Amino acid sequence: MVVKEFPLQQQGIDMLIGGSHGLNQDMDYQIKAKIPRELLDKAGIGQAADKGLNFLKSEAGKVGLNIDVGEFINVLINLTGNMEDPKVKFKVLGAGGEKSLVEQAKEEVKAIAEEKVEEVKEEVVEKVEEQKEDLKAKMDAEIKGIMDAAEKQAQRIRDGGKQAADEVRKQAKQQSDKLIKEAGSNALKKRLAEATAKKIRQKADKEATKLEQEANQKADQVMSKARQQADQVRQRYGDL
Repeated sequence: MVVKEFPLQQQGIDMLIGGSHGLNQDMDYQIKAKIPRELLDKAGIGQAADKGLNFLKSEAGKVGLNIDVGEFINVLINLTGNMEDPKVKFKVLGAGGEKSLVEQAKEEVKAIAEEKVEEVKEEVVEKVEEQKEDLKAKMDAEIKGIMDAAEKQAQRIRDGGKQAADEVRKQAKQQSDKLIKEAGSNALKKRLAEATAKKIRQKADKEATKLEQEANQKADQVMSKARQQADQVRQRYGDL
């Protein structure tokens, strides 16, 4: 016969009783009892119960666990054997009357361990982020160094090309002015000198423009190479 768990109150003790017994008088019952501490005191065993629970609480506190003694002691009573020779076993339960103090302690240890794992995870993430920031700063500094050096080199090339072009134009102007001056007041010589001077200046300007274009091309090549080096640096540092 199976007896479904049912509530019962006896002498101020709340109980849940359930189990089974057979025709041969064998039985297997579980009684969950919520015993007020004051009844234990009246029975003369409250002090002993307090001492045991306080010891467990003290030992659990050493490892950071919290076992609440409370105003009630939850007890699981196992009633086995048979009607003529019953066997009774008692086990102190934790909060709610379902978990033993050991089980409760295990769960708290597990909770603490999970909390520590999360703390470690957070610390690892923070350190990884710090390392990523440091690496990104190093990467940015390295790229900046490459680009700054390239820009300076490119500017020197452009300046050199402009100076060379200016010198060509200057020499052409001086040569042209000299030809016109040497022609004097003779109208024919002067026209010939002016025509020759114009050709000299045109040729010089063409040559000067070429020098400037070549300088700009070389400067652009320097910057293009620097950008490629910067991309290689980014690839080396990976995804930051």
